[in-house]
Amino acid sequence: MARQDLYMSLPYDLSGSRSKNRFRLELLWGISKMLDIYNYSDFAMVFDYVCDIEVHSQTGFEFYQIKTHKGAKAYREKLKKEKYLKQG
Repeated sequence: MARQDLYMSLPYDLSGSRSKNRFRLELLWGISKMLDIYNYSDFAMVFDYVCDIEVHSQTGFEFYQIKTHKGAKAYREKLKKEKYLKQG
């Protein structure tokens, strides 16, 4: 089976009232990622309903699953702590 046919046969999910907000988050995250890698390499970016965001480059593929978190405040604090520890 050709890659294109395999890709097009993957199932997708468009259900629920929260989907719109989640798709918006994925879109904004993807645009941010695109701006991060814009000057580094030749790439194509795919926004879809299966893998959320894909980056296709000459060196390979990167797949990103963007997740939402109900306790956003706790999640932000965790990210701040991790960033602080990395800068250490």
